Amino acid sequence: MKLAVHFGAGNIGRGFIAPTLQANNYEVIFVDVNTDLIEQINSEGQYSIKSLSLDGISHEEIKDIKAVNLNDSEQLKNNLLNADLITTSVGPKFVEGVYEKVATLNHKRNQTFIALKTCTRLQVLLALKQRHSMKI
Repeated sequence: MKLAVHFGAGNIGRGFIAPTLQANNYEVIFVDVNTDLIEQINSEGQYSIKSLSLDGISHEEIKDIKAVNLNDSEQLKNNLLNADLITTSVGPKFVEGVYEKVATLNHKRNQTFIALKTCTRLQVLLALKQRHSMKI
């Protein structure tokens, strides 16, 4: 299984990016600053999402999930160096800081970094599909 490190464990990261990555055979590790959320993700290893469609509300369990604190430099470095794919769903003012964390590492493998400052859900889907032939 490939490894994806995703910056931002908010609604977009947990509700959209992680399920999409897992559906495409990626193990997902979140990076965030919310200590309580990180502890919850790591202790439970899963979470639930609800989706609304024309057919009603659906529930999905996202399992086998992990998280690391942005300030845990050693663990973050280890995860980033082993990642096949690095993605973000952080606010526009934080994208540059995420890029700096990734760019300063001594990467020895071919990795993909996708950082979108402002985008729609469709643009994220199209970027993932184009770069990695992902099913969406």
